[in-house]
Amino acid sequence: MIMKLYVEKGRNSLRIDEYEVIETFFQNDVTIIYKALSSDNIPVAIKTVANPSDINTKNQLYKEFAIAKGLNEEFFGRYIQILELDRTYLVMSFEQGKTIPQIMDTFRKSEQDFLQCTFLLASALESLHSKRIIHLDLRPSNIICLDDISRVKILDFGKSSYISSVKNFSLLPEISPYSAPEQTGLTSKSVDERSDLYSLGVILYEIIGYHPPFVEED
Repeated sequence: MIMKLYVEKGRNSLRIDEYEVIETFFQNDVTIIYKALSSDNIPVAIKTVANPSDINTKNQLYKEFAIAKGLNEEFFGRYIQILELDRTYLVMSFEQGKTIPQIMDTFRKSEQDFLQCTFLLASALESLHSKRIIHLDLRPSNIICLDDISRVKILDFGKSSYISSVKNFSLLPEISPYSAPEQTGLTSKSVDERSDLYSLGVILYEIIGYHPPFVEED
C-alpha cells in the first residue's frame, strides 16, 4: 500500500504517492477532497471515495477523469491522473481563485466585471459543448474567478456526461436551484446543452437579483 501516515515536524502528515496532503478541503459521506503538494511543490486537489468499498463512486471518478482530461485548460481545471492505491484517487489542478459567491458583490457593483464574467462563462460552455459534453452541475461554487476576473474556470465534472449518453432523469431527492427542469425528473424533456445554459441563466439572475429566480417552494 503506497499511501502511508507518518509524522513530520511534530504533526501527522498524509502522503498519497508523490503528493503530500496539506488539508482536507471538502468531505461528505461520499467523497473526500484533499489539497496537496506534488513533488515539484505544485498545489493539487485529490478527490477520493469516503468508503473504499463504494464501487459506484469509484466508477464515477473514472468517468469524470475520462470526460474531463482533454478539456481546454483555459476554461477548466486540469485533470492530471488517476491513482489506484488503497482506494481510487483522482488528481486535479488546485485552482487558487475565488468562487462566484465570494466576489458576487464585485459583479453587482461593476457592470463591466459582470459582462466580462458572462462572456467568459458563455465561452467556456461553448468550448465544453463543442466536445459534446454537458456539465450538468453548474452552480456558483463550481466557478472560480482568477486574475482579477480576467479568467474563469468551471470545476467539478462529477455529474458530467457526453450528450449522446444522457438518459432522462428520474425524480431526484435533492434538486439544485440551478438545475434545469429536465434534470429534475418532473418533465419528460431531454437533457442537452440547453440544460447548462439554463443553469448559467439562473446564476446570472442571482448575481444581479440577489436571489435565484425560483426557490424550493416553487
